[in-house]
Amino acid sequence: MFFKKQLNIKKRSKSKLERLNILIRQHFIILSKVWWQVVLVTLYSFFIICLNAYHENIFYMGWSASLVPILGVVTGLLLVFRTNTAYDRYYEGRRLWSQMIQVIRVMVRSVWIIVPENSGRDVVEKKTVTNFLVAYAISSKHYLREEYSYDHKDLKDLIHHFPEMFSEPRMDLLKKMSILNYAPPSNIPLQILYYIAIFVQTMKDRYKWDPATSSIFYNGLNSMVECLSGFERIKRTPIPPAYSVHLYHVIWLYILSLPFQLAETMGWWTVAGVGITSFTFLGILEIGSQIEDPFGYDDNDLVKF
Repeated sequence: MFFKKQLNIKKRSKSKLERLNILIRQHFIILSKVWWQVVLVTLYSFFIICLNAYHENIFYMGWSASLVPILGVVTGLLLVFRTNTAYDRYYEGRRLWSQMIQVIRVMVRSVWIIVPENSGRDVVEKKTVTNFLVAYAISSKHYLREEYSYDHKDLKDLIHHFPEMFSEPRMDLLKKMSILNYAPPSNIPLQILYYIAIFVQTMKDRYKWDPATSSIFYNGLNSMVECLSGFERIKRTPIPPAYSVHLYHVIWLYILSLPFQLAETMGWWTVAGVGITSFTFLGILEIGSQIEDPFGYDDNDLVKF
């Protein structure tokens, strides 16, 4: 009993340390992106306060204090809308990716349970289509990152049955016979779905599947196409540039005007106040820009493999 308690204490302490490490790492992810802007704004604020302290009347520091809450509220509302919109895109991407993984698992299970194994050829076909289903997820990742190639390490071993992966003499023969479209690959996930659909249709004709059995596979294929279309919608429909540019300008106008509004009441503490404010606003802006496209290589993106 004593050892169990000690083990539970170690597990809890380890989980706390892991959460602390994650918190620190996520904090420095944003800080590493905006630190130079925060430093510039802090130096700018220090310069303004120095001029005001040692050279009076060089700047007009009597700005109305009501400008701070008014501009702050407007800027905050714009940031909230920006962040919520970006998070909606992130959440939609997470939902679609989970749906795609679920469909692939159901399809793999159905292939190995429903399709009979009357010969070694059937086993090879089932393994091949299983590889294609896994390759669909991996190729979707590369497709969303605009990496159009068959030669990725995590992909090429799964699709070595593709005509495009044949040896050079075989490729030349296929091109002459017009069997192979040798244009540069673009939408590899759809190409993989094409081969999976051929497998489903072949199995249906060979084993005379009833409509209920066929619908399991065809519904899965339709769901995979739906997920891919959703990914494309998120990837190719960004937040309107006019809105992003205007928000960026508003935030910088607000931050650069802060020293003139706070100097009379906060004095030298204005430097610290402006630095903290700039870190807060610019950090939220950076978070929104990272999560609005959740398929890239940023630390906050969805796909990590």
